[in-house]
Amino acid sequence: MVEAADDGGEAAVSDISESFEAVPRIQLEAWRWALDNRRKDGSLPSGKEIAAHFDRKDRWGRLIKQRGQQGRFG
Repeated sequence: MVEAADDGGEAAVSDISESFEAVPRIQLEAWRWALDNRRKDGSLPSGKEIAAHFDRKDRWGRLIKQRGQQGRFG
């Protein structure tokens, strides 16, 4: 928590962690797409496949898959 003085001189409290935990919509969409497009055996698409579907680089797709498996997208 960070306290900062507002214009009225009173302390305003803001939770900085909220801004760090905000997930870009495209990442949520990519994770949902990956979940909706599981293979017949139940496994997720590769990071490369996720990235290709969203016209992104392979590294981005791997990151989405990793974060999703860690439960960071809710």
